[in-house]
Amino acid sequence: MYRLLTKEERVRFLREAGDVQRLHVIRTIGEYSNAQHSLNMLAILRLLWPDAPIQLLWAIIEHDIPERLIGDIPSPSIHYGGFIEPWSMMEMQQKILGELFGEFHHTKLDDLLQSWLKGLDLLELYLYAKDQLRLGNRNLETMRVFIEERFKHKASLYPEPILNLFYDCKNSEWAHLPDLGA
Repeated sequence: MYRLLTKEERVRFLREAGDVQRLHVIRTIGEYSNAQHSLNMLAILRLLWPDAPIQLLWAIIEHDIPERLIGDIPSPSIHYGGFIEPWSMMEMQQKILGELFGEFHHTKLDDLLQSWLKGLDLLELYLYAKDQLRLGNRNLETMRVFIEERFKHKASLYPEPILNLFYDCKNSEWAHLPDLGA
């Protein structure tokens, strides 16, 4: 197993994990790092559930850290393509997070917190796609449609506050907000 012996090594590893670029198979305008994604998820959670359990906050921070070693593997490759078995992916993530943090990590969340984690993850990706489309990048149109269909047909998997915000954002103009005094 990949060994991180000191706290200093762990800090370097975590910083490098935050720099992993998401959506590497799709051309985007600008960068989209795991750190940016996780911060956006935390900000949305702060608005929707201000007193969320600490386990969920840690899970949001942790959930993409293993990508520092295994890369950002596109979700369809795991869930639909048959290229990677989901259980083996989970096992790799558990080993990496266990090495970094010990026993607790996001793979041990209860069903409610897991639904929040997955819902926030998907919602934040959707909002990133909308940002890219607003900038004129049509490369994320397919992703936008896929996520809209997922929220529509799998709504029971996600907490109501996430669904409500999703529909508010879906139905909004999603234009850049004006500066102060404008």
